[in-house]
Parts: sequence; structure tokens; C-alpha cells
Amino acid sequence: MLKRLTKLLIYIFDLLEHRWESLRTVVWISNSLVLTFLCMIFLVVLEKFSLIHTHFNYHSIISVPFSILLLFEIVGLVFILPQSVANALGKQIEILSLILLRASFKEFGEIEVPLVWEKSIEQILKMLSDGCGALAVFLLLAYYYSIQRHKPVTASQEEQLRFVNYRKIIALGLLLVFIIIGILDLYHWYRLGVFNQSFNTFYTIMIYADILVVLIAVRYTTRFQDIFRYSAFIFITIIIRLSLVVPVYFNVLLGITACLVAIGVTLCYNYFVNKIQIEKN
Repeated sequence: MLKRLTKLLIYIFDLLEHRWESLRTVVWISNSLVLTFLCMIFLVVLEKFSLIHTHFNYHSIISVPFSILLLFEIVGLVFILPQSVANALGKQIEILSLILLRASFKEFGEIEVPLVWEKSIEQILKMLSDGCGALAVFLLLAYYYSIQRHKPVTASQEEQLRFVNYRKIIALGLLLVFIIIGILDLYHWYRLGVFNQSFNTFYTIMIYADILVVLIAVRYTTRFQDIFRYSAFIFITIIIRLSLVVPVYFNVLLGITACLVAIGVTLCYNYFVNKIQIEKN
């Protein structure tokens, strides 16, 4: 019974992954974002002329479509998790960089028009901090990807397949949770015009998902370097999670720190593995 359920869950995941990566889905996502952007402009114009009453403003024209884009990125992370834990961490950092950009757009929306320097200096500095921080994270992430050396932690192809299947089941559970969170956020956005609470919850859930992956990995490897690497990924996710709740400027500092730790862990892991191989030879 358990084997049948496992096969069914894996089949569902593979089917959803295939659909998600299809060109039709990409076009649908793009059309949805464009339509959302145009609808927000229309609603804000109606609000401007007092034809309707909503919670939206000019800032919403940018923030709402961008928030929905982030939700799509989260779904993309779910399908990367079974492929590579290291790439899944990279995807989390990608989402962090987009969140920083989104925060800079939010600060831009707070700037008064016409611009008065004395009143807007704080928003401009915050906007520059988040925007430049996003760029720094983007550059560090490119280096992080370039130094990856994907090596299986299992002793055989059969064990690797089992490990991947376990991660698929975890990813499917994450997808279900994120869909529920997204529905609740859309309802919250409809009622209050605020659409920014899911990302904190997302990284909190990812921490527990990463812990579960580490515990499952112990079934296939007890090598120190592998366990340390997976455990360090949890630590990096915690740093990213903290960066979402600390004040401006500190969020950029923590985001860059997360990238540097990820790079440091990868470099040390590569050195450790190469040294062991040289000693064996």
C-alpha cells in the first residue's frame, strides 16, 4: 500500500513538473502577469477618479504583479529541489534578490510627487540600498553557480534514485502548502490591498523542509562533508529568513552574508572532496 502511494505521488510530481516546464505554461505565466499589470492600472485609474473604492494605489501597479511573479518563482523552486539541493538553495537566493528589488519598488512608491528632496531623502536611500543589495546578491549568486560541482552523495544509482524520489515527495508537499498560502494571500490582498506576507512563511517552511532532507540523506551517507554541507544550507536559509524581517540596510547585509556563506561552504566542500580523492589515489 505504501509503495503504491509513493509511486502515485512521484507520478503526480513528474506530471506537474512536465506541465510546469512546458512552453504553454511559460506563455500562460507571462500573459497572467501582463493582464494583472493592466488590470491594476485600470483599477488605480478608477480609484483616482473616485469611481470605485479600493486599497490600491500607484505602488500597487508595480508591487502586485511583482508579488505574483515571486509566487511563480516559489513554485519553480519546488520543482528544482529534487534535481539538486545546491541549485534549490541558489533558487532561494534568486527569490531573495527579487524580494529586495520588490522592496526598492515599494520605497519608490512612497516618494511624493512632485519630488521634495528633504522629504524624500530617506525613501531614496532605502530604495538605493535594496536595489544595490539585489545587484550584489545577483553577482554573488552567479559566482556561486559557477563553482558548483554536482556529485551524488549515494553509493549507487539505485540509492540516488530513491533519494531523489524522497525529495520529490517532500517537494510535492511543499507545493501543496504553498498553494494554500498563495490562496490565503490572494484573499488577504483582495480584502486589504496588501500582498506581502507569504515570503516570510515560505522561508520558514523551507527551513523545516531542508532539515527533513538532511535527515533523509543520513540514510545514504554519513560522510562528514556531505552532512556538514546540507546542514550549512539550513543555516543559510535561516539567514535569508532573518533578512526578511530586519530593518532596511540590515536586510541587505544579511542577504549578502547568506551569499558569502553559501560560496564559502561550496569552496570548502569542493576542496575537502578533492583532497580526499587525491589521498585515495
